[in-house]
Amino acid sequence: MKMKTLEYIFDPLCGWCYGAAPLIAMLEAHANVSLKLHGGGMMSGSNTKAVTSQLRDFVQPHDARIAELTGQLFSDEYNNGLLKDETAILDSTPPIAAIIAAEQWDKAPAMLHAIQQAHYVKGLKVADVEVLKALAGDIEIPVDEFERVFIDVMKNQVDAHIQQSRELLSKVGGNGFPTLFEVRESQIISHPISNYYGKPEAWQAYLDSQLFT
Repeated sequence: MKMKTLEYIFDPLCGWCYGAAPLIAMLEAHANVSLKLHGGGMMSGSNTKAVTSQLRDFVQPHDARIAELTGQLFSDEYNNGLLKDETAILDSTPPIAAIIAAEQWDKAPAMLHAIQQAHYVKGLKVADVEVLKALAGDIEIPVDEFERVFIDVMKNQVDAHIQQSRELLSKVGGNGFPTLFEVRESQIISHPISNYYGKPEAWQAYLDSQLFT
């Protein structure tokens, strides 16, 4: 079977992307799929958010809906820890840089998963470089080397990556995060992952019919 490259436009702080994580994991597990990640910077630059009661009141109903549809855990450490810590800043840029850095060890998807778990389950500040270094160690990336690459990505790559990801989202007609597609014979083929939240069996059937035949 020919290797397929799927393009995934996401944000590490996007609740719906966290909701889609089990479906993305099914793709990662397939030997003939290569996943290319594009971080969109939902909370980057001028969209960086400080944790406030207003932010908490806005996101928690959305999180509850995602949990209901997908079965994904939004933990007490997240809801009553991170979302009540008004020293916390939600910034997509450092975690996206960490994911780009992890590509050097072919572990970008693993880093995305680790960041999502750290944020939504452990309630950690994933914009903190020390947290990101610890996550790198958890997925068996040498921490000192990771830090060096991460610093370079933050300085020289991540802003352009985010801009390119946003342009790509527009180009492929994506409706936001998550957006999953492939380029097949110069045609953009969208894969409607959001139709399959909480439906892994139906997602597998879709993949079998659309990708793995």
